[in-house]
Amino acid sequence: MEVSCLCEGLIDEIVLRHIAPSALKLSVEVTGGKVELLRRLPAYAKAAQYSPFVVLLDLDMDGDCAPTYLRDTLELALRPAFLCIRIPVRAIESWFIADTVAFSTYFGLRRARVTTDPESLDDPKGELIRLVSDSSKTSMKRDVVPVPGSQRRVGRGYTSAIQTFVQGHWDISKARTRSHSLDRALVALGSLSERLAI
Repeated sequence: MEVSCLCEGLIDEIVLRHIAPSALKLSVEVTGGKVELLRRLPAYAKAAQYSPFVVLLDLDMDGDCAPTYLRDTLELALRPAFLCIRIPVRAIESWFIADTVAFSTYFGLRRARVTTDPESLDDPKGELIRLVSDSSKTSMKRDVVPVPGSQRRVGRGYTSAIQTFVQGHWDISKARTRSHSLDRALVALGSLSERLAI
């Protein structure tokens, strides 16, 4: 069954397609940012009374925890049965860091420098950039880290580097043991897939 999905950016789409059960046929719409996603969310919530919808958005610094953010900010305490909202804490990069072995190997980092508690980070993307700035791989630094003086937050090859990591190196079975939000997302997507199969 086709499942409509809404997410902030291309990396979110790459991750969502990677972690979703194969039985879910995803139709993904990328909004280009959180503000636009939140603007569209009420319409998605209304439609989810009848059809399955998945929404993926970062918590950022907008709340203390994902459940509180859902209830107080999104005002979705009573969610429609087919609306599945997953919120990485505090950004989707924390899910990548959670697989410390693959993350440190792929990005050319000393494993001891990579936190084993990525959800405690206030800025997971910033931490990723900071770590890679000391990478042993020159090409990785060039792709991921912004040029000094640039207005960009990430390097021009950031999305491509992340896509290669997600699709070829990231072990979600290991990452979920250090990321509660990833684990809950995998459980929720699996549950949705099972319900739609009935």
